[in-house]
Amino acid sequence: MPVGRVVTRRAPAGRNAVYTILVAVDGSQHSHRAARYANQRARTTGCTVHLVHVGEPVMAWEVGPVSSSEVVERLHEAESARVLDDGAKQFDATVGVECHSVAGEPAQTILELADAIGADEIIVGSRGMRALGAAMLGSVASSVVHDAKVPVVVVR
Repeated sequence: MPVGRVVTRRAPAGRNAVYTILVAVDGSQHSHRAARYANQRARTTGCTVHLVHVGEPVMAWEVGPVSSSEVVERLHEAESARVLDDGAKQFDATVGVECHSVAGEPAQTILELADAIGADEIIVGSRGMRALGAAMLGSVASSVVHDAKVPVVVVR
């Protein structure tokens, strides 16, 4: 899986982060709460934080006579950059944050990236759905919790 990477901040020199947290953000208030929680964890533990925004791949119906696939892809990339920037703003300047913009199915892509970076923990926001609603709608958080190889924190 190709992983697009944009480094926004690095941990201060001399910091030895041996614990890695992956935080999934989608621009919602729920994901901002998850990022703020990760900020607290990072401040107290000195861990490394990776933010990920999983965008939808460019779909054929988005490309038409007035827009090329390159134009649509640039729009997707700009939206992902905005979401990652908003997510990174939830962290103190002393916390090292590395941002990843990837396209794919959200839960699967989050899990693949967690494996690729050697994440020790995944933090996701929850929209607060009840179990029945999550089962019927297919919650990303539920899928990540169910299939992750590492601990998952769901922030409500």
